[in-house]
Amino acid sequence: MSTHEQTLDWREHWNVAQRFRQRGIAELRAGDDLVGSELMWGAAARATKAVAAKLGMRHGSHSDLFWVARRLSDESGVEGLQKLLGKASSLHAHFYESELSPRGIETGVAAANEFIEVVAMVLGASARNGNSQRGQVTDTL
Repeated sequence: MSTHEQTLDWREHWNVAQRFRQRGIAELRAGDDLVGSELMWGAAARATKAVAAKLGMRHGSHSDLFWVARRLSDESGVEGLQKLLGKASSLHAHFYESELSPRGIETGVAAANEFIEVVAMVLGASARNGNSQRGQVTDTL
């Protein structure tokens, strides 16, 4: 990761997460499961980076992201955030290996969406963009 990315404000990471999420949903609806999957993983990863940036935590590697998810789970009282992020990361592997079934993609997307919703809740109203997309993708696959 670039040094520049480590200095981004949490809101910048959050905005990227929201943009990736919207584009991921559009790609999945259009039938491009590879690009849509990667964008949904990117959305979950960037949401994690937003939390890390806000808390002053490292977020330069996949393992850092899982530590952030663990801390977020501990501090928010929402259990299983590492597991949700892990399910979302299957979308990243799918981009490279085309290994997920349609049901597997649906599971990964649902996990990414749920994770992002929890992050939005934790970051507060300032992170909300007013148009929650929870469930929209899984309803169309």
